[in-house]
Amino acid sequence: MPQNSSRSKSKSELAPSEVLNAQYWIRMGRLLLEKCELNEAKRHYLRAYEIAREKHREAPTYTDDLLDSLLALLRHSVEAQDEPEVARFESAIQDLCERQGHNLPSKFWYCRAVVHDLRDEAKELRRTALIYLRTLKLEQKRRPLPDSPLTADETKGLIWGFMLLSKALFALGHDRRSEKVCRKILEHFEETHLKSVNGGVYLQLAKIYSARGDLRSAIGYIHKAQATYLQEHNWYSHLYILLWYARIARLQQNYSQAFWYLDLLDKAAPGPEFGVLRRLVQKEKSILNDDAADIIIDSSKALLKTRESGEVNLGKQYVLLDILRALSDAYNSNEGTPQDKGLTKSEIIQKVWREKYRPEAHDNKLYYNINRLRKLIEPDLKRPRYLLNWKEGYRFAPGLKVQFLHEAEKLSGVNKLRPRA
Repeated sequence: MPQNSSRSKSKSELAPSEVLNAQYWIRMGRLLLEKCELNEAKRHYLRAYEIAREKHREAPTYTDDLLDSLLALLRHSVEAQDEPEVARFESAIQDLCERQGHNLPSKFWYCRAVVHDLRDEAKELRRTALIYLRTLKLEQKRRPLPDSPLTADETKGLIWGFMLLSKALFALGHDRRSEKVCRKILEHFEETHLKSVNGGVYLQLAKIYSARGDLRSAIGYIHKAQATYLQEHNWYSHLYILLWYARIARLQQNYSQAFWYLDLLDKAAPGPEFGVLRRLVQKEKSILNDDAADIIIDSSKALLKTRESGEVNLGKQYVLLDILRALSDAYNSNEGTPQDKGLTKSEIIQKVWREKYRPEAHDNKLYYNINRLRKLIEPDLKRPRYLLNWKEGYRFAPGLKVQFLHEAEKLSGVNKLRPRA
């Protein structure tokens, strides 16, 4: 992942006021999170929590930093799918809320809303998001100068409240209302370019349009979100952009591109701290395997997978890979009728061995390798259902979904996902 140009100062370089400032450690933790250094980010959040908890002991009414650090730790624990830590930080937030009594400030309601969002509790999320927005509005009216412009933090708080409401509405099936909330956010705040705001709104709109089947609009908003996160150097959120590219590619039946994005995510987020992302990637792979193909051949890994046989490692059996490549290219070509998409023995010899076909020299060699392939993929050798005899050669059975993944397709990048004219 590209590195963020900013760096955190060592403790020896910090002024005493900064060392004791929980918000400083929270900000540094967020920067590390954006660089995908999740474990280091957690250490910063824990430092902020220690400072805020000590200050809270001295002044029990002081809760903002304590809540902010707890919320950061809760989100990290949810991402890592560390259930004991999730329960620990949820309980700490709940205890603070109960000790506060009935007149909870807006930040408490925001924390509760985030917990419901992380738990996918849509009805409770809508209720608490509305309470949060109402409480926030009352607090803003009580400011010394209620008509003065909102600060950047106050503006972000307002936007995040509406975003939580939009998520709840969408989860409850009110996609039009969810979209309307997003549109209002962009109408009033898009041009302010507040960090960590526009990208989330764009992705929510992409989710809405994707659910409607409007992939052209969904792709447009994914591109906007990607541009925003790249500008902000937010590589963590960019991982979820790659997941969205995989989903859209699957919906467009561009299965080889979808597999490529998921393979890239496996390499970019290998650790357990990326628990939620890895779970979503595995779920997407499962859907993709069901939708994409009856036969999947990955030449870069020398893997062959069918619905019946599972995954088979071809190792250094390059001839078999070349035969599969030639047959899949013919099968997936746009030329001819479905019944004509096979290769004669002469064509296979020319494409695989680069030789002019001579029956006495090549027939036994070809029969031997075709038989090797059938042993790998056919449930019943006496009644082949994948690799069939065809005229004077061979072909994949009509109606099969065959995907051959190779580097030429993988390196094509996001251009295949551009909106179609």
